[in-house]
Amino acid sequence: MLFFELDSPPGRVSFDGATGFGPLPAASVWAAEALGYTPDPLQIKLLDLEALRIALCTSRQLGKTQIAATKALHIALTRPKSLILIFCPVGRQAGELLGRIREFAQMLGIRNRTDGNNQRSLVLPNGSRFVALSDVPATARSYANVAVIIVDEAAFVDDAIFQAISPMLAVSNGAMWVLSTPDGQTGRFHDICTKPNPAWNVFFAPATECPRISPEFLALEREFLGDALYRQEYECAFIASKTQFLDRELIAASTVPPPVPGQPLPSATELFVGVDI
Repeated sequence: MLFFELDSPPGRVSFDGATGFGPLPAASVWAAEALGYTPDPLQIKLLDLEALRIALCTSRQLGKTQIAATKALHIALTRPKSLILIFCPVGRQAGELLGRIREFAQMLGIRNRTDGNNQRSLVLPNGSRFVALSDVPATARSYANVAVIIVDEAAFVDDAIFQAISPMLAVSNGAMWVLSTPDGQTGRFHDICTKPNPAWNVFFAPATECPRISPEFLALEREFLGDALYRQEYECAFIASKTQFLDRELIAASTVPPPVPGQPLPSATELFVGVDI
């Protein structure tokens, strides 16, 4: 049995090289005890949820990076040799999530050490590894046996990335978390959040549910951004993009079931007849 001493002043933390960091409390409890912050009710639910597919559609500044970093580090510490990949459409954003994980690891006395191949990586003493990647399909295809895939700002990630990364979970039966504010009414993240699928645990977290965002600030933002953009940024609304001719919500509201032969049409139905000449 191997033990490593980690930089954890003023005391020392023992690490069992065979079994990892040993049993830890639930992630929400561990966040308060080890990382120094008290999760709010939604964060508690997400941190302690054990599911293979999690989607979080969230307001800006709700703390999704902190949730993902805490949950991912908790898994990496308790499951030795786990590979956790972070994808984002902007490389810097993926680096920010990895940076938060590094901050938390340093709080535990874990040295900042890369895997030797990727500058944006972190290796724990138990062999677990984090790698932050950009949304390049060719790059995404080079990994296998992945424990967790985190797709940050998923609404802005091209569908080709999802096609490239999903097979990585086949052998490991790993988890995928997709996190984002909305961006238009197309794309894989939009479909995950709006089309019922029992495989996915979907959560919506508007700014009004965050105790750290004041009503006064939201009122200023609504006036500054305008109603449509405010709804997208703070109310988890998938609004039509500038290049979209018709809003999908308008189309859905205007759609009626196909007529049944021999049955009258609904009384409120309007019929439009056109001739293409």
